[in-house]
Amino acid sequence: RLHLETNYKLKGGLFKKPYRIYDRTVYGSSLPLVAEFPDLGNSDALSFVISPGEKGTYILKDLVWKGEKVEKTYSFTPGDTLQTAAGRIVISTPGYQQNTPKLEGDLLVSRSSYYGAARSYSGRLNVSLSDKMATVISLTFNDVNTERATDVLNMLINIYNENWIKDKNLITNS
Repeated sequence: RLHLETNYKLKGGLFKKPYRIYDRTVYGSSLPLVAEFPDLGNSDALSFVISPGEKGTYILKDLVWKGEKVEKTYSFTPGDTLQTAAGRIVISTPGYQQNTPKLEGDLLVSRSSYYGAARSYSGRLNVSLSDKMATVISLTFNDVNTERATDVLNMLINIYNENWIKDKNLITNS
């Protein structure tokens, strides 16, 4: 639901002392573009870079598919469907945002397999009880992007509530 298998990073920038170059993870309201992969399977992974082009266009380059770099570049406008070695890629502006941030530099897009993404995110989730007699659990999630961390925790709670309601309805209808 949250498309956590796809990560976006803006390339470049200076970090405070010791002044090193870094990539900043963007998600949700800070996303200038989003990518969809209708032809990829659950175990497929890829990465590419999107750069601003001329007159409202963008360039997709440095596509890596099945461990091989694809030399072709693709020019597009948001909403276009690109036919690539990895299948179709649809890149658009986020439809849920009113003020979409402008892409000023390179955007690194990486799509993990569903299993790899699940393993990564579950490793950053901590579930605990405050004591042995507690009826409330504590959920914490470590992420470099606070908006994404909040969305992950809220989604876990929403899915838990949905399943709880389904269980109650099954008991009531039995």
